[in-house]
Amino acid sequence: MTPDQERALLSILDNGYFLTHVANTTKMARKYYNQHKYWCANIKLNCVQGSTKTIQLVLNRDGGCNTETRTISNLNGVVKYGPANNEEAIFYYYYKHRNFFIGVLSSLKLAFAAYTERRDYCKNISLPADFQWQGLDTHAERHFVVSAKDIMRLYGSTHFINTTPKGETVIASRPPVKLPTPVNLSSTNCIAPVYNPAVGNYLFRNNS
Repeated sequence: MTPDQERALLSILDNGYFLTHVANTTKMARKYYNQHKYWCANIKLNCVQGSTKTIQLVLNRDGGCNTETRTISNLNGVVKYGPANNEEAIFYYYYKHRNFFIGVLSSLKLAFAAYTERRDYCKNISLPADFQWQGLDTHAERHFVVSAKDIMRLYGSTHFINTTPKGETVIASRPPVKLPTPVNLSSTNCIAPVYNPAVGNYLFRNNS
C-alpha cells in the first residue's frame, strides 16, 4: 500500500462511530416509526474534512422535494431526492456507500480472527469515487488489496505506548485522520443522482 492508501484506510478505521451511526439511521428511524414514536438524530460532521457543523435529521412523511433553506433535514427527503445543502450532501454520500464503509470496519474483526487462527486473510478495497481521497485520483489508485497484518498494523497505530518526560509509561493516541469530503456538495435539484433507495415512511410502515 502507498502512504495515501494507508491514510484513506486510517480515516475509515478512526471514524467507525460516525460511519456506523450514519449507516444505522434508516434502520433506527424505521423502528421508531413502526412503534409510532418520534425519531431524530443529531450527527456531528466534524470528522469530515472541512466540516464543523451538525446535521439534525427527522423522519417525516414524504412531502415531496423541498429546496428551501432549512436547519432540520427530513431523512426521507435527503435519500429520495438528494441533498439540498453541504451537510445533507455529506450525510447522503456516506449513507449511499454505507455497505462499503461497514465492510472495511468489519474486516478488522475478520483480520484478527484469521491471524489468531493462522489463516491468510486479505480484502479488496475499492474506494468510492464520490469522495476526494487525497493523492488517489485514478481508478487504479483507489483499488488495492490489504492483508490482515496491514489492517491490524494500521489499527494498532491509533494507540501506542509512550514515555512522559518523568519516565512514566502511558498509553498515547495520535489525532484521528479525518474522512474525505464528497466530490459534489451542491444541490441535486430534487433528483437523487443514480441512487434512490426505499425509505421507511407512511407508505410502507414495515419495510425492512
